[in-house]
Amino acid sequence: MLLLSGGRPGLFLWLNRAGDVRRWDRLDLQAHHNQWVKTDPIIKAQPAFDSNTSSYTEVRMLDQRSFVVIYDRLAHGWRAIPPDSTETNSIWVVRGTVAH
Repeated sequence: MLLLSGGRPGLFLWLNRAGDVRRWDRLDLQAHHNQWVKTDPIIKAQPAFDSNTSSYTEVRMLDQRSFVVIYDRLAHGWRAIPPDSTETNSIWVVRGTVAH
C-alpha cells in the first residue's frame, strides 16, 4: 500500500491500496477535520494561500493497515496572532486504518 499527503490549497490524503500506483483514492482531510472539529475549522483558501493551514503534512505507516497523518491549523492564517487573542496555532494527528 502507498500513501501520499499534501495540499495547497486544502489538505488531502491519497491511498493506493495495491501499491502499483495505478489507482488512487483521495480523502479530503480538510472536510474530515471540519466535520469533527466544529470549534476550530480549517477555512478554504480564497484566494490560494489565504488559508488557516500551511498544508504541510506528514504521513507514516504504523503497520500494514494503520497510519497517522499530521497537519496544522493556523489560528490567523499566515498572519501573527494578535497579543490579545486567546487563539493558538495547533498540530493535529489523525490515526487511520485502511480496510482490505
